[in-house]
Amino acid sequence: MENITYTVEDCLEILTGLKQTVGEFDLSQNDKPILTSISRQVFRGIALTDRQHNLVKEKLMNYADQFEKNGYTNLEFCLDNLRQPLRKIDRTKSVTVVKGIPNQRGYSGYRPMDQDLINSDWIEVKFPFNKKTIVIIEDLANKFKGEYFHKKGDKEHYFLYNSKSCYYIVDTLKDKNFVIDKLLMEIYNESKEIVDNKDSYIPRLTSDGPVNFNPKVTEILNNKLGEFSSETYPAYYDRRFKYGFSVSPDIKTDNELTDEVLKRQKPFVHLKPTQYSLDDIVSVLVNLQRFPLLVGIDERDSLEELDKTFNALKKQIPSDQQTVLFRKENPNAGVHPFNQYVHDNNLNNKLDKNTKIVYINNKKLPKPLVKADWRPEAYLAFKSQFVTNKVVSSYIDYHCDLSIYYEEQESPFFKLR
Repeated sequence: MENITYTVEDCLEILTGLKQTVGEFDLSQNDKPILTSISRQVFRGIALTDRQHNLVKEKLMNYADQFEKNGYTNLEFCLDNLRQPLRKIDRTKSVTVVKGIPNQRGYSGYRPMDQDLINSDWIEVKFPFNKKTIVIIEDLANKFKGEYFHKKGDKEHYFLYNSKSCYYIVDTLKDKNFVIDKLLMEIYNESKEIVDNKDSYIPRLTSDGPVNFNPKVTEILNNKLGEFSSETYPAYYDRRFKYGFSVSPDIKTDNELTDEVLKRQKPFVHLKPTQYSLDDIVSVLVNLQRFPLLVGIDERDSLEELDKTFNALKKQIPSDQQTVLFRKENPNAGVHPFNQYVHDNNLNNKLDKNTKIVYINNKKLPKPLVKADWRPEAYLAFKSQFVTNKVVSSYIDYHCDLSIYYEEQESPFFKLR
């Protein structure tokens, strides 16, 4: 064979068959995947990295006998002879806080982000491509859907900065050779202290009273319900969804319906008319101090539902503290019976801070309700929310941590919530 000086890239392409030459090579099946991949890379004109170069040299030396047999007698020299300079790789592995996401075009997160969100503080996780690390980052991204940003091909991954994301990211990456920002480590250590000593930090309610409550929450509950006691314990227990505290142990009162309401797993509960009367429900609402109350009336049975609810509630709340914020159109001449009922029972009162009951059409959110300085403590309706307007549903979900649906058969929508 003529005396030709080959490069390490030439030798790699010869071994893997990308360069046609005289002779045959028997490439091990164990080496074939990695060497073929790198060979295709250099064949396309992409330079080797230092780590690839070292790996290729080590692997090719195992085939020195085959190279010599096929006439390549200067393999050891060729291995350090490069076709082009080694490609430098930024192997920085860091976790830092940045202001805003640079180059946010090409978003591959889970939902579009507005400009304010883009300009927020983000945790930047930077690392060179590595399949194992990619899998780890994808697992983290699934925890923060809608709060994760990555542009395909870039080394930077972004997570919206908050104490939760900080804890999970640092906890996942702290032992994987990442350089982590000092501020993030401080926040992580504080969070870990709380996680490891929950009993000393997590707010919870016991039969003896509040533990680890924020003083502001305690003040709010004292003003709304009175100071904690055995009498106010059920009402405090009932506010766990609104104020985000856990409860222990399970509560038991001398009233079956009260227990069913208190032990609900979500902010809403379904009650059957064959089991409980409206008077029973009103009694529970009074005992749990769940006024002001918003009542959703279905327009198809509006008069019947208003009559039932008003007759149950008027025993506790006078009519001048109740108001109906919608009317019915009469296709015929004269006043609609529903409107006449509102007039006859003095339910056309102005909505103000003294109003205890507000009745609305469960498909429409009245503007006076939105504009008024009035917020419900609970919601009561004869129909599950599958018949309500989305705006009404959003208002209820936002303001009411107790919604009671009083009907015999649960709607499919209710079961899916």
